[in-house]
Amino acid sequence: MPRAKFTLTAKICSREGCPVKGEFHLKCKAHKRDGTPCMGQVMAGQLVCRMHGGQEPNAIRAARQRVAYQDAMSLASKIVAYNGDDPETPAEGLLREVAWSSQVALALGEVCQAMIADQQIVSYSAGQGQRLNSLMEAWSQERDRHAKFCRMALDAGIQQKALDIIEIQASQIVTAMITLLTSPRLGLSSEQIIEGRVIAAEVLRSGSGLSSC
Repeated sequence: MPRAKFTLTAKICSREGCPVKGEFHLKCKAHKRDGTPCMGQVMAGQLVCRMHGGQEPNAIRAARQRVAYQDAMSLASKIVAYNGDDPETPAEGLLREVAWSSQVALALGEVCQAMIADQQIVSYSAGQGQRLNSLMEAWSQERDRHAKFCRMALDAGIQQKALDIIEIQASQIVTAMITLLTSPRLGLSSEQIIEGRVIAAEVLRSGSGLSSC
């Protein structure tokens, strides 16, 4: 996805004696000693140039946070196809994708670990080995995707506590799924349980609505 150009909303100049009082400064919002607009090139994520505070550590740190926030919210908007009539905000959509990716990553991890454990007992065919390799690759990709969405959420100002709650809920969902498959009442064989885990992981992936970003 192309990165959107970062812009800040400038305020109308209210300084007495400024030639553009009542209008916007085209560049740096500061003034020279004679009261005229600075006209210096603003620094990224700021409304001032390097000579008027743009190089201060706090200003640079705040600018980076602004840019990261805009990047996160821009991508979140694309994920949920956000518009003014949509009841789901970009932040809510981003949290939803964090939850989905967490569940998918956990489910794929469980099935991979189960297949590895089963392989130590039963000799796998070449086809089964290829399937395990494919699932391992999908698990790795999903973990990377999940980490990416979590980073985006934090950059968008979502609290770590909210992400922790999502991780707990995702773990509970996957645990419940595995408990169902391994229940003695179903009487599933080891092979059937693994196949059930694979199907469950595939269902989660297909239902998440995630796309490559």
